[in-house]
Amino acid sequence: MRCVYSGDLDPFPYERHGFEDAHAKALIKMWVLADKLVDSETTNLVMDKLVEFCTGMYEFPDVSCFNLAYGFTARGSPLRSFLCVLVLCQDQNGHFHNPDHLPADFFHDLGIELARMKREAYDKMVFKRVVATNVADLSLCRWHQHTPSSE
Repeated sequence: MRCVYSGDLDPFPYERHGFEDAHAKALIKMWVLADKLVDSETTNLVMDKLVEFCTGMYEFPDVSCFNLAYGFTARGSPLRSFLCVLVLCQDQNGHFHNPDHLPADFFHDLGIELARMKREAYDKMVFKRVVATNVADLSLCRWHQHTPSSE
């Protein structure tokens, strides 16, 4: 809640011995709460931290993070989109050895995101492996929620 009121996200203390998943879950829970409160500023701040955490340190959220995100968000959610792009771009090691534990909607969204990425690559005339894109190189606005200005 402090983030909601102060607009600042304190860095979470964690070690490299099993707390990475707790960190990712905390960020996802914060994003879901801010989304439910219709607080786009906080969702954007949390998304930036989530992108930084998952790409800068190459930490990959576990299956429970995907279940949490998909259990509390609607289709078309920026959080869902980010998780799909993360899998398409960063999951070179195949973190999901048993996909039966992933939400069914995830595979639907994954197909949509892959098609979108291929279309964007074709539109830019980029003839290279589409999924080789680094998530950190993509615009963060892709997953931000923007409210219309009151001008």
